[in-house]
Amino acid sequence: MIKNSLFLILLLTGCATAKHQVSSNAQNWNVSFTPAPDEMPLNEVFEITSWVQGEGEIDSLRVDAAMPAHGHGMMTDPKTKLQPDGSFLTTGMLLHMPGDWEIYFDIRYENDIIERAQVPLYLKP
Repeated sequence: MIKNSLFLILLLTGCATAKHQVSSNAQNWNVSFTPAPDEMPLNEVFEITSWVQGEGEIDSLRVDAAMPAHGHGMMTDPKTKLQPDGSFLTTGMLLHMPGDWEIYFDIRYENDIIERAQVPLYLKP
């Protein structure tokens, strides 16, 4: 379980250096994230560090990606783990083809509620 105060402490101390931010669809959560490398690459494995802020505590975070127009997702199964600093590290991200992608952040809270935040991404060939 994550306390939002930890997120605020990280922001105030400069430890959270997220480059991107998105709100969940119901506006209950804000996700800040930083990919490594800085630009999400085409057909190369990368990772994403995420911070989640909102009212309450979250149980878990799942990060994934898909190409809605193509009807498929990634060929990998990324893994997300809570880090000691309260962030989440997702490894195994692989956007294997150019085009329009969506990065999904599925926030699970109150044991069974899942709320999604998504970010559109276009990868050039």
